[in-house]
Amino acid sequence: MRYKLTTQDMGPAARCLGNMVPLPQTFQHPLPAASKAMANLKNVRAAIVKVLRDASLSDILKPDTLPDGSAWYGALFVNLAYQCASTFRATDYRGNCNGARIRLLPQSEWPNNVGMDKGLDTREAIALAGRLRSPTQQARLNYSGSYTNASATLSNDFYNYLLTEDWEGWVSKNESIGQWQYNNEGTSGDMVMPGDDLVILYNTTWRAVAQEFAADDAKSKATFASAWSKLMNADRFKGPTGNMCGGGISGVITEPSINSLVIS
Repeated sequence: MRYKLTTQDMGPAARCLGNMVPLPQTFQHPLPAASKAMANLKNVRAAIVKVLRDASLSDILKPDTLPDGSAWYGALFVNLAYQCASTFRATDYRGNCNGARIRLLPQSEWPNNVGMDKGLDTREAIALAGRLRSPTQQARLNYSGSYTNASATLSNDFYNYLLTEDWEGWVSKNESIGQWQYNNEGTSGDMVMPGDDLVILYNTTWRAVAQEFAADDAKSKATFASAWSKLMNADRFKGPTGNMCGGGISGVITEPSINSLVIS
């Protein structure tokens, strides 16, 4: 009991050091032992690239559509990865994607965490808000649209639209199941942003970062790439401060190429 009380907020046993550390306990939610025969990651990547454009899956999961009419699941995959990784909590080092725990209790019932609880700084949290968005996923979540149909293009359009459009809030679709959303006012009114995005406008620090990214597409992408790597590796613990991938919340970030984040 004493060991549990003093370590339950320290995360998994992998963060503990010393030769007196007991075996992983149930309250630390240990993962099963890794398979000795690990998957060939090049083959996994090739399979994912194939799936991203596989129109035959449309009966199972509706894809977004590229300008040439072809199917595109890239933005859906980005949002799946973000949704999974965004469960990470820097307060007790629980959550994130390692072990695919998002499909199991208690994570399957956790609400989304705000960015600052993930161990991200303000710039990183605002950068991740500019991630790819899937109009199909927006519709599935009962929003009436998206701010963009360019689901295969990572750019700073999000910040420019957010800052230059006038937004009017309302509940989308059926009020009993709809989501609070904002449409741009005026003659078009065809852009939609969730309320979580509009929060950026009402905090002077967050708004200043958004203005910086709106003015500099390269800077927004570079910050996004670093933040994405940090969040995706946040739970790859190696001792109390290290990270198996050399990145993550506790480790040193090596900035990746933006091309490694979006497969086109």
